[in-house]
Amino acid sequence: MDAIRKRREYLIWQEQVEAEEKRIAFLKQMKQETMRCNVIAQRIALQEHLLERAEDIAKEIEEWVNDEEKIKTLDRSQVDLMLDTWLSGFALVQPGEFFREHPTNDAELVCSV
Repeated sequence: MDAIRKRREYLIWQEQVEAEEKRIAFLKQMKQETMRCNVIAQRIALQEHLLERAEDIAKEIEEWVNDEEKIKTLDRSQVDLMLDTWLSGFALVQPGEFFREHPTNDAELVCSV
């Protein structure tokens, strides 16, 4: 009788441990997904992307600034083209399927779609 009670207690304890491990794994995944889609994290990612191209960007700006004739022809479409070139290869991280399955009310999450 005592062995049966001990076995039940052990099985209950084992279920609690498994439930706690699942909860911890879920919270860890939630934290990772939240950090990927956070406003500040995306700003940092953009800054890092632009810093990698800083030399090329500075060169291009200097070419325009140093040439008086060229700068007179500068218009919005050319600036848009420069910005598109500088930002090529950068992708905003969008909240994935995880948040569809597990909704959150975190105001810091960003979706640019």
